[in-house]
Amino acid sequence: MAETESFIKKNGHLLGMPSQKDIAKNGLNVGEMQAKMLKTMEEMTLQMIALKKENDLLKNRLEKIENN
Repeated sequence: MAETESFIKKNGHLLGMPSQKDIAKNGLNVGEMQAKMLKTMEEMTLQMIALKKENDLLKNRLEKIENN
């Protein structure tokens, strides 16, 4: 995720997505963009699932520490 953040800060858009400048210059293929957006949503969902698991693990560890 750090790589994604770094890329966005440097380029102003997600990796694999066209920049606003590119869209203004070359137009937008709606079907291609929908496919890219779906891929991005799937990646984000997997990241959220991983973060939820990590969060649950940390909550359990904290509860054990607080109960001792």
